[in-house]
Amino acid sequence: MMLCRAYGARPEQLGLGERRPALPWYRYRQFHLDPTDGHGPHDQEAPMTTDAGLPAVGESVRLALLAHPDGGTLVVDLAEAAVEHYATNYSKHPAALLFEQVREVRQLLTPVMESPAHAGAVQRQVGWLSALMGNLAYHLGDSSGARAHLGTAAAYGSRSGDSRLEAWAWGAQSMVARSSGRLADAVAYAERGAALAPS
Repeated sequence: MMLCRAYGARPEQLGLGERRPALPWYRYRQFHLDPTDGHGPHDQEAPMTTDAGLPAVGESVRLALLAHPDGGTLVVDLAEAAVEHYATNYSKHPAALLFEQVREVRQLLTPVMESPAHAGAVQRQVGWLSALMGNLAYHLGDSSGARAHLGTAAAYGSRSGDSRLEAWAWGAQSMVARSSGRLADAVAYAERGAALAPS
């Protein structure tokens, strides 16, 4: 229903059929050693809810920062992996829960954004985290919060030289403006995003 509200369309116009119930469990692998079989590790599937697995992503970023408080390749790689995880699994989590997890990782990265060696890369991930927060705020009915987070995303897209992020953020700003009836702003944001969009 959120997509219908966002785009002002009926479910059938968006190709949405009947709602399917969400799967409550997702499988994560657990490895065990059996000293008697002579083959080393073997895996057993253990159920874990996505709610339980979600905080582990932020914990990995925190551990990387303990090893490299001033940032570094490991921190940049894990920040990028966190963004990818949150974006890929966006619809598997309640928006409020995902918002808190994304915000926590963004807070963890804030002190290392000015790392001389990795400033642009960390700023880029902070921008994408802000973009996710903007989208989540919108889905939570917080239009003013969405505008703030998406503005931050656009600024860090520009600052880090990521035109794709900047274009995406302005496009999302257009969606927020349209949904609140600010049609002139929506058109202006859409044009700005289109001008920045990679070919």
